[in-house]
Amino acid sequence: MQESTHSDRPTHQPISSRSAFSLLEILVAVSIAVILLGITIAATSNIRKAAMRTECASNLREIGNAIKVYAIDHNNRLPGPIYYTQLSKVKGGNHLAALLAPYLDYTLTGDENTEIDPFVCPAVRNEHPDSIASYYANHQVRTMNGPRDPWGDSKDNEAPLTLTEITAILEPSQEWALIDAYGKKPAYPKGLGMMGPPLHGKTNMLFFDGHVESR
Repeated sequence: MQESTHSDRPTHQPISSRSAFSLLEILVAVSIAVILLGITIAATSNIRKAAMRTECASNLREIGNAIKVYAIDHNNRLPGPIYYTQLSKVKGGNHLAALLAPYLDYTLTGDENTEIDPFVCPAVRNEHPDSIASYYANHQVRTMNGPRDPWGDSKDNEAPLTLTEITAILEPSQEWALIDAYGKKPAYPKGLGMMGPPLHGKTNMLFFDGHVESR
């Protein structure tokens, strides 16, 4: 009887040398995860900034329409005199929020803490929840006869300009009326005075003809 040439013992597969991740592979994986996280955070931040710019622009358009209707009811004259910094609440009578409230479907009850939503600057509210500062008003337009204050001056007993006067002394589509102070300070126009940090990357500007630009 012939002996078997094959062993009866079971054969074993060789143990793989790649039974675990190497330190280099772990570092590469962690680096990729960090990069992806950074991209996600940046994208989320850009989306949030874009949302604030969109809301701000919508606010300014609504305010611009209210200014036009107010002018129709007041012999074509702009509301005012008003202060430079515009508040989201109706504190005092020298703010657009107080003067335009009825034209923005708000009924004033004598409570100075009534907040007018279109005047709530989204960038300010996001960064400074308790602040009621909203937008800045342009108090100096350039004319051939020197600077004029389109919103009037209570100290000098100077009435606001009419829309007809504005059209006669400047190009309404080129001169800003209100500005979002918490965007990015634009190269034009210069001399805007106090500006906040660039919370949403650009600045929304309402012009005297009612259109809004983001610069």
